[in-house]
Amino acid sequence: MSKFKIGQYFGLHAGEFNSLLSLFSRGGLAMIFSSLLRSLKIHFRGVLRLLLLLGFFLGTLLVIAFKSGVEPSDLTRDYSGVYHLEPYVGLISYLGIFFWITALALSWFAWRILDGVEGKERESLFFWWSGLITLILAIDDLFQLHEIIVPEYLGWPERSFYFMYLILLSIYTIKFHRILLNQHVLIISLAYFFFAVSMTFDVLFEMIPFGTYFEDCFKFSGIVLWAYYFIRFVNTEIRGLMKKAS
Repeated sequence: MSKFKIGQYFGLHAGEFNSLLSLFSRGGLAMIFSSLLRSLKIHFRGVLRLLLLLGFFLGTLLVIAFKSGVEPSDLTRDYSGVYHLEPYVGLISYLGIFFWITALALSWFAWRILDGVEGKERESLFFWWSGLITLILAIDDLFQLHEIIVPEYLGWPERSFYFMYLILLSIYTIKFHRILLNQHVLIISLAYFFFAVSMTFDVLFEMIPFGTYFEDCFKFSGIVLWAYYFIRFVNTEIRGLMKKAS
């Protein structure tokens, strides 16, 4: 098999393949070194601060693990790995986290893009609050705050957490009702509906056959719709900015 056919195997056309090969020449290696040096000058302080914060965070976790008698790897491995479960255990829960993070990333991406854009101050604030609420919901879902930590460690009833969410989402909806009532309102309304049904199952019908399954399915559907809302809305906003700029 010729070199170019190898390049075609990886989806490279002739120009891209030749450009790749040129990196292994003396001039290409010099260009790589120059790019790394230039990037080092630009990002040295930022990367150093990030690495120091990472070191502090991971070192703190190690100290806490030793003091608590916890196996340090229990803090780094996934749940299935720690308890030697089948890899499909928690599949829907893990996928839900992916969609939470999608909504969070899109919300704060839109906030940063719209921040300072004339006439988009309200939308920018909306996306900031949307990202914050999504982050809270994601942390709760990931670390089981309302299911384990709040009732077992803080002694608060699980329903108090739902009541807090009800207040938070009510304030959010009232504050940004004009933005929410846009062309994508059906999607966010369905997300609210599925969240409400999920909480109803958790509080009233968890003990019925397959109650937990239905609760989690409704919650997952709400999360997917929540993420889909921000996919569509952010796409609309960015396209509007691009059209205006052109």
